[in-house]
Formats: sequence, C-alpha cells, structure tokens
Amino acid sequence: MTAPATQFRGVFPILVTPFHEDESLDLASLKKLVRFMAQAGVNGVTVLGVLGEPTRLSESERYAVLETALEAAEGRLPVIVGLPAGGTAAALLFGRQAEDKGASGLLVAPLKEPVPNEQRILEYYQRLAGAISIPICLQDHPESTAVHLPAELILRLVKEVPRIASIKVEAAPTPAKIQALQEGLAERPVTLLAGLGALYGFFELERKADGFMTGFAFPEILRAMLEAVHAGKHDHAFELYRQFLRSSYSNSSPEWPCARNSCACAACLPQTACVIPARRRIRHRPNNSPRY
Repeated sequence: MTAPATQFRGVFPILVTPFHEDESLDLASLKKLVRFMAQAGVNGVTVLGVLGEPTRLSESERYAVLETALEAAEGRLPVIVGLPAGGTAAALLFGRQAEDKGASGLLVAPLKEPVPNEQRILEYYQRLAGAISIPICLQDHPESTAVHLPAELILRLVKEVPRIASIKVEAAPTPAKIQALQEGLAERPVTLLAGLGALYGFFELERKADGFMTGFAFPEILRAMLEAVHAGKHDHAFELYRQFLRSSYSNSSPEWPCARNSCACAACLPQTACVIPARRRIRHRPNNSPRY
C-alpha cells in the first residue's frame, strides 16, 4: 500500500485503544475514532503512542490496531505508528511491517539502557533509519521512557540521522526546549510538535512549534489555535487555550483513565473497558452523552 505523505505539520491526535468489556480489542470503535478524526480535519493520526497503551498489548494486538487504523484511513489520512519499546530487533521488525502495510511515518522514542549512553541512542536511530524509508518522528518524553535527551543530543541525532523529520517535544519545560531546538536547527530544519495533552500549547506555538501530536479530546480546537497563531491572532489563540486548559490538564494527566475517557467520549464511542494497572474497570460515558 502506498502511504499518503506527511510533513509532520498540523494536528496529529494520538488515539486511545478501545476495548470491549472482556478486555478484547474493540476494533469497530477504533475505526470510528479514526473516521471521527478525519472529519475533524486533522493532518494525520497516531496509533500505539503512549495514550494507546502499546506496552499492555500483545504483539498480535498491536498489529491488529495498526491494520485497523490503516483500513479506516483508506489511504487518505496519514497514519503514524509508535514503535514497541521491547528492543532494537522488535522495533526494526515492527517498523518494516508498519511501512509495508502503509504507515506514513514512525513515532520513535529512545530505548532505556541500563547505563545512559548517548552513542547507543544514536546507533539505535541509525539502525532503524537504515531499515525503513518512511520518516521518523523522534519522541522526547522522559516521563514514559526514563531517557533524558538534552537539546544538544537531539540536534546531533537530527544531523546524523537524515530519516528524522520531526521531534515530538515533551520534556518540560517544553516552550524553552522548543526555543533551544529552533535555535540549533538552522542547518537542517525539522518540524517540532507539541505534546503533553497541549498543556503548554499556546506557549509552544508562540515559540514556533509546527503543530501538535498528542491525545486531546477536541482536535478542532488545536487546529483553531494553530490557525490563529499563523494568522497573527495571538489573543484569540490564547483565549482558546485558556478555555480548554482544564481539558489539556486531563489529557496530560498520568491518570490515563482521565485522558482515555475524555478522548473516547468526544468521539461518542460506546462504553468500553480500559486496561490499567490492577485491571480495574473504568467505564466511558454512554453513547448519547453530550460532546461538550
């Protein structure tokens, strides 16, 4: 399948992984979620990101999520795919399979090493880049990876791994890091995407972030913020940010059920179960619940 091209600019929501009450995948709801995002006018979707809980899925379930999202996108909407964190061999295999099936890009976080080693991080991205031909979005999210990437290391990775086309900046304070990266990317510009549930979204856009790749219940609001900043309407962009700050906080919360519930309810998905530690049940609101 030929994948639609992506420049990693605009809004790329990270999708939750819906489940049935028996904890099996709810692939029908995943299709509905992808189509909902397409109707909202996003620039692409991301599956198997942190919000999609890929570490709690089996290998076959991850492939099912990938194939279902691509089927629902129908070749018109770029699908970005997060790589498993189980090691280099697993990442290479899944990355090649994702490309073969039609993914437009890969979301790749560094692997945690027993002893932090910048050279090993570089080698990981180089090996992956040598195995695929689709672009990589480098994820800088130390909260989930326990790997801290200084701006100097990210700039080195961008310089030495041409396959890296974008950076998902999620190491707080993100506005300052975005500014530091912008200043160092003069020779080889790549796009910078905001994450963390858009918690710092307005301030990241002010520092020239190129868009969002994050779990957020109302992607059209992120689009409106981005368009307002591009049009020089910063007061309007800040007012949108202020009005939806509570939603941003919920979506950036480490309590995944909050983020899952808000994202799923916005798309009017049916009641589903959420896989969380201790396997407790967290129910989404009914299908007829109001969106706003």
